[in-house]
Amino acid sequence: MANQDGTLYGVPPRGQVRKGQYIEIQNPDELRTKMALYYALFFDSRTKHSPKVSVPYLDAWGLGLITTVSLPIVINGQLKGVVGLDLTMIDLLEDVLYLQKGELSYAFIIDDRGRAVLHPLLPSPLDVFEDPILINITDIERGADFEQVYTSMTKGSAGTKDLTAVRTFSKGEWSLEGRVTKTFSATYYWKPIEVIGYSLCLVLTKDFKQIDLASLVSSGDDFLYHRLDLIERNSDLCRYYNTSSLRSGRSTVKFAAEAFTDPSRYLDTEETAGRVRHYTKFMNDRIGFVPNPGFKSDIRNNVIATRQAEKYWPSFHRLDSGIQHWIPWRYIGTYNGVFRRIPGGMNHKLYSPSMRPWGVRQGCMLRPIALRL
Repeated sequence: MANQDGTLYGVPPRGQVRKGQYIEIQNPDELRTKMALYYALFFDSRTKHSPKVSVPYLDAWGLGLITTVSLPIVINGQLKGVVGLDLTMIDLLEDVLYLQKGELSYAFIIDDRGRAVLHPLLPSPLDVFEDPILINITDIERGADFEQVYTSMTKGSAGTKDLTAVRTFSKGEWSLEGRVTKTFSATYYWKPIEVIGYSLCLVLTKDFKQIDLASLVSSGDDFLYHRLDLIERNSDLCRYYNTSSLRSGRSTVKFAAEAFTDPSRYLDTEETAGRVRHYTKFMNDRIGFVPNPGFKSDIRNNVIATRQAEKYWPSFHRLDSGIQHWIPWRYIGTYNGVFRRIPGGMNHKLYSPSMRPWGVRQGCMLRPIALRL
């Protein structure tokens, strides 16, 4: 059987036929081990092997969307095994996933076959609960001159090109409120990601300008983090959402993952009373003595600025009795991940104001500034 080439059945051989290998298996328990050697027959020790990256898939042990980077182990020209490393897509792509360069600018990543690994129109790795179906990037990026960018990226090249870009935004709820499309002049910057075979493209609008708040000074004692379960304060059970809530009229602040320089570390690390105290000391620091616990440079200013909203949020004691029963809370959120609400209460760790329907809805408005109180 291992040596057959078709002549036994009257079929003339076509080209050179490589002989097989016959292995007798007497113990059925050895079947798995013996069959594992099947792939060694096709192994060529003369080939210089580079790491192979699998398509993203859902981890069976709860890590979420992951990819596997693997490399063969070769000893004396023989395949002895394969070494592999599993990477979560959140860890791998967090710098792109939480990119904030204005309303229209965005980034996407493709593999060497042109399939979209990350794009604003695709579900975030945080929201994937089954093996994804990868589609070609040209099904999403449909600009007339995008073909040149696509060809260069799939070849592993780097470059830059001015194009007319199109972005589609949800008006709030995709299935209920529709979408809005914006066309703008942009510059595409792309570069290969070595080792893993991906290619990154950054699309920046030409009129992008970043405006930073002037340095603000904390009052020294007004910051209160939302983890009331880790703070010794009087709290009560909210009758609306069955969660801890302050009895006083004070507000609390919650930070989304994009507020941190290392979002995945924030998501993977359990918050403790000590960490909350560090947050509090840093936000209340007036002289710059307390080290930054991991926030982006503009977060502290946003926390101080949103505190001013409480001037326009009357306390429950001042509300008309006919109105206070209909207002669970008031809130304000920023696109860099600061969320303040009154009365103070706890929020889920994955909560992000920019991803909520009200945040998405304001983001697609034509006016440059939207305030929701």
